Amino acid sequence: MNYRFKQFLLYIANGLLIVAIVFTTGKLLNTTRVFSQAGMNWSISGVLSTLSASVITTQSINDTVSDNDVQNILILGIAGPGNSAPNLTDTIILASLDKKHKTSSLISFPRDLWVKIPGKQYSTKLNSLYQMDMNNLSIIKSAIENISGQKINNYLRVNLSTTQEIIEKIGGATIDVKTDIYDSGYPGPNNSYETLSLKKGVQKLDGATAIKYMRTRNQDNDFERSARQQQVIKAVAEKVLSLNPVWHFITYFNILNTLHDNLYTDLSIFDLKNLWSAVYNIDPSNLATYTLNNTDQENLLKVSSRDLGENTASIVIPKAGENDYTEFHSFINNILKK
Repeated sequence: MNYRFKQFLLYIANGLLIVAIVFTTGKLLNTTRVFSQAGMNWSISGVLSTLSASVITTQSINDTVSDNDVQNILILGIAGPGNSAPNLTDTIILASLDKKHKTSSLISFPRDLWVKIPGKQYSTKLNSLYQMDMNNLSIIKSAIENISGQKINNYLRVNLSTTQEIIEKIGGATIDVKTDIYDSGYPGPNNSYETLSLKKGVQKLDGATAIKYMRTRNQDNDFERSARQQQVIKAVAEKVLSLNPVWHFITYFNILNTLHDNLYTDLSIFDLKNLWSAVYNIDPSNLATYTLNNTDQENLLKVSSRDLGENTASIVIPKAGENDYTEFHSFINNILKK
């Protein structure tokens, strides 16, 4: 591990300790002043040298995190190298952070949603848009803005191995499995198959099993898979936020180390620090999860199909009609106003 990376991790770790002290002692201190008192005066040259050392893979952006009360972040999860279809997005989530009311909403979009490709006259599944522009994610960002009616401020992209490692480092994820799961056709390495078998009930899943739980859909559908993904994400978030930065310093350090070279984002180091401070303010009980689905409760989508050459693809489209997202916008607006 090079010196600059070590220095960055120590800066962040110290920052987490300071945030913890501020919150646990109840001192109403300005964050900038706290970091300054701790000897963490971030010089422009220091930040540039840290970024040039590829501490976190980031894109150059003109706008920093908005000072507005609401920040919308597009979260993408890909299978990553070593998997079939490594650049398809299994996870597509809009995370909306309301800093004023200290709440957060996670809204999952089905990967099989049939969408018009921005700037083109033809359509494809939502999960294939990311690979069309993996540098600045302009295509999938534009599509999600159109579908949701919300402006995307920033994005984060991680792969399955990163998620699995983080779950391992926090000691697993406690999940309430809603129904028995048996999938004998779960994709394994080298085009093989594995069996996933889980009984109904609350249980702690290790990293590998949690990933399988998130991805399987052999006995249900994409909507149920989205719900399971949110279950795991919420469980991990609650676990991380419950950790004490003082007593669990090594865990924090290991998580940050795992994110090195694996987190792809347009958030700068400053933005990530501010984002952490905002997230730390949110009680896990104020993290709400939603899925665009075709249940009786929401009934926003309908199942359909499209002929793709010699194959027929199963897709979903808005109940109101293909590319008509009016009901989506109303649903999401109501969520974010709660």
